[in-house]
Amino acid sequence: MGIGAIIILVLLAAMSMQKCSNHIHESDSTGIAAEAILFLINVSLLVLGNPWAWAAWQLSALVKVIFFPSDDLIERMGRSPPGYITLVLVMTVLLNGGVFALFQWLR
Repeated sequence: MGIGAIIILVLLAAMSMQKCSNHIHESDSTGIAAEAILFLINVSLLVLGNPWAWAAWQLSALVKVIFFPSDDLIERMGRSPPGYITLVLVMTVLLNGGVFALFQWLR
């Protein structure tokens, strides 16, 4: 595995640890476990390198956000202009796809 792919993994781990830190401050042990499981799934999909598995994972995350939004997301949707959440979802998929493609190219 190349150094660029290792750097991407370290960056993803740092972001995951930051999310875990937020859960620690809230004393949310299920959030910490969920974040750890999601990180392991993301890393395994990157290492596996199957674009269909990655697309299915992204689609399942979108279904969760669209059909089962959290209370925080519902509140943000109420404060945001129309179409903002859609734009955020599209940008999230594009950025995740870019990370996936870059990781595959660098490894």
